[in-house]
This record gives sequence, structure tokens and C-alpha cells, in this order.
Amino acid sequence: MRSANLVSVVFRIVGHMLPCFLQLARRFYSDTNAFVLLPYLSSSGTFTVFAPTNAAFDEITSTVATLTEDQIKEVLMTHVLGSVVKEADLSNGAAVDTLAAGEQVTVTLSDGKAFVSAAGNNNGAAEITATDLQASNGVVHVIDKVLIPDLN
Repeated sequence: MRSANLVSVVFRIVGHMLPCFLQLARRFYSDTNAFVLLPYLSSSGTFTVFAPTNAAFDEITSTVATLTEDQIKEVLMTHVLGSVVKEADLSNGAAVDTLAAGEQVTVTLSDGKAFVSAAGNNNGAAEITATDLQASNGVVHVIDKVLIPDLN
């Protein structure tokens, strides 16, 4: 199969499990700013995207209604790492920088499962349910919750 960048992967491959991460962002973010991640994810850099499922986004609909556009941008950017982190690279307690300024996600390994959470853990830890979906500029991991950092 020809390699694709993360934007294509999220549209084409992950689309079988959940709508496009960027398309989901449009549900909660103005059309003008909905593709704030596009310049990052379509570049030649290397990225990791923690892509929440439909159900994960549905669970936070009432929360999103209370957020500003800047806070929504921070939530979305918390799901993107500026480096490739594959399943084999995950270690218990590892804190990894995200593209959200000053935000990190923390990995927890427990009972053979991997979880990721944002600082503040405002939505609980998300279980990583599918890993290492490859793209030419990174990797996608599917998670069962939206990561919501401390937005204060």
C-alpha cells in the first residue's frame, strides 16, 4: 500500500473505525478554525495522533458547549505529539510533550493495557484501543476518551 500522511490516514484508514479526527473537530470548532491541525498533520514532520472514537466525542458534547475556541484548540492539540511514539515505545509513567503549548500526556501501563491522560486528567485516562496505524509522517493510536487538559 502506498504510504500516506496523517491527514490521509485519519480520513481513509481510521475512517473505518471513527470519523476523521479533523472532521470531528469541525463539530466543535468554527469552520474558519476547524482545520487548525491541518498545517501540522499534512507537513513532512513526524507526529503521533491520539484519535478519539465517535463515542468519546459524544460523551463530551455538553462539556464542549462550555469551551471557548482557544480551549477547544488546546484540547485538539493535546491529542497530537510532535514525534512518533509507537506502542513499543510506551513506558509506564512516561510524560510526552504535545503540540498544545506546555501540555503533556502521561502513559500508564496496567494489566496489559495502555492508557493516556492529559495533565489535570479532567476526563479520566483514555484506553488506547488500536495502535500503530502507520502514515508517512507518523502514527495514529485510537483512544476511547477525549483528552481534556486543565484549561484554567
